[in-house]
Amino acid sequence: MGISCLLDKELNKNFEVIPTVWDTVLADGTLTKLNALQEGIPQLLLGISIHHTEDCKYLIAVRSDKKDDTFEEYWIPACKWEIFEGRGTNHSLQQLEKRVIAEWLPTSSFTFANSPDIEVYIKADPQEEVYE
Repeated sequence: MGISCLLDKELNKNFEVIPTVWDTVLADGTLTKLNALQEGIPQLLLGISIHHTEDCKYLIAVRSDKKDDTFEEYWIPACKWEIFEGRGTNHSLQQLEKRVIAEWLPTSSFTFANSPDIEVYIKADPQEEVYE
């Protein structure tokens, strides 16, 4: 469950837009409301890039079965993912994503499935995030 924004086909534009969306949901209280709906342990924030559908979008989300019409529902399909760990600011996450796309992906045997890319924020601190 979360709040979404549309993604651009050009990756670099999304690296500009997505941090401003995070800033907005933090400043306007949306993130607090979303966190209150979290279920399960551990409680994590998710950044979900949905690029395998007609409308590409990015969803700031939490795991929840609660109903709240102010947020969008999205079910993550069962799938296998490669996990890349990191820590730092949103800029270090973007650098990691760029390295994965430019360096790791072309040399790996990995193929994209029709499933989202997921950022898992284990420790959501804007200055020292821990993510996978």
